[in-house]
Amino acid sequence: MKGLTYGGIIIDLGSGAGIPSCFFLEERRDVQFVLFDLSIRMLKLATPFDKKVVGRAEELPFDDSTFDLVVCAFSFHHFSDQKKAMDEIRRVIRPKGKLYLLEIDPRSKLGSFIFRLESLIGSEVLPVFPDRIKKIAQELGFFVRIQSYGWRYSLVGDFRSYKIN
Repeated sequence: MKGLTYGGIIIDLGSGAGIPSCFFLEERRDVQFVLFDLSIRMLKLATPFDKKVVGRAEELPFDDSTFDLVVCAFSFHHFSDQKKAMDEIRRVIRPKGKLYLLEIDPRSKLGSFIFRLESLIGSEVLPVFPDRIKKIAQELGFFVRIQSYGWRYSLVGDFRSYKIN
């Protein structure tokens, strides 16, 4: 969490049981965490966290410029309107905030298999191609770096400016 100020606020978007945030929690106890997921059952499993909010990523119930860091790990492909979700991320992130997005690469064999499997069990799945999500993030004012790791990839976005409408 390099660059995150003391007392910063992190939202774990599509957090499920909060596993990614547990790694951050071990590193920094001075940061506030908000776990956000569509499933109240998954949020109940996130025992080390106090602040849990149920809702859709496309309609975040937070004020503008609330968070220093948005973490979204392997859940963006479940958002029904990815452009709207990214716009909401942009809205709630503070200037100079960061976005850490981890996703499954649908171009890989394993990634393609995972998406088919998730579809078979009834999950809504909209594969997220790295170039597409990079373009959406850049259009909203993020400076983006993408790194591939075989069947998955990361997007790190630095938010330095607001989109002017």
